[in-house]
Amino acid sequence: MTNVNLGKRGRTATGFLAATVLLLAGSMYGDDAWFLRMNANGAPMDALGCTRAYWTDDVVFFNSGLSDARVSLLDATYPIAAQSLTVSAGRSTSLHEVFGSTEDPGVERRLGVLHADIPHDVAVTSRMLLYAQQVSPIAQGCPVAIPPYYGPAPFSTTALPVRRNLASANQRQIHLAADLAGIESRISAVIYNASDVAANALIELRRGCDDSIVEQRQVIVPARTVSQILGMTTADDHACPQGSAAALRRTVVVMADQPSLSWVTATQQFTAGGPILGASIVY
Repeated sequence: MTNVNLGKRGRTATGFLAATVLLLAGSMYGDDAWFLRMNANGAPMDALGCTRAYWTDDVVFFNSGLSDARVSLLDATYPIAAQSLTVSAGRSTSLHEVFGSTEDPGVERRLGVLHADIPHDVAVTSRMLLYAQQVSPIAQGCPVAIPPYYGPAPFSTTALPVRRNLASANQRQIHLAADLAGIESRISAVIYNASDVAANALIELRRGCDDSIVEQRQVIVPARTVSQILGMTTADDHACPQGSAAALRRTVVVMADQPSLSWVTATQQFTAGGPILGASIVY
């Protein structure tokens, strides 16, 4: 083997080349992100059943870089045709603006998880959207909507956490303040199994004043699938001091024996109006 002495100038050039390669590599690749997607009809929103809730979501991007950025859509728990989208430099866009509803989960699936690669210069947020839409066919006694109210009307929205890392097998995912700040509400947990085998998952609902378990569920989540656990409630069980801030506060703990992700939402449904909705954060 021949020894080559590059000298100071040669070593400097080599170091500059290596740094340039690393910089280019950093700009070509980004970070993993998982998004909860939804496309589902909900419950009636009035006493006559003239309108019903419709739940959907959107993912919003902003490119703070000096050149256009490519967001790669890596995989999903539902069929997707697109492989990427472009976010122009200094501009924002969203999944719905680029694709409409073509890359959403179907109504029969209701929920899904999308895995994407996000360039470092692209900021991203996810949100859940609630619409009120007229039932079809129109029931007797219901008012007929006229333009511009002929389509779904936006009702409310809340941010959904963007997951950046999978929880490892048997790692506890803690959803703090998984409630509507003391308002009695229904709690829904969504679990995504990222492995190629079925996962056994445990969901615990804990009350705020003593962190004791007030409800527990065990479910099996098929491979590469999303499961939704419904029906948990923050109703006051009178175990906490009445009037205390912790009486209706709830924590949800999710644990699965395969790599996974989870989201928790809390919803209140008024008898004569629309729901209030919220989302908690995993720490």
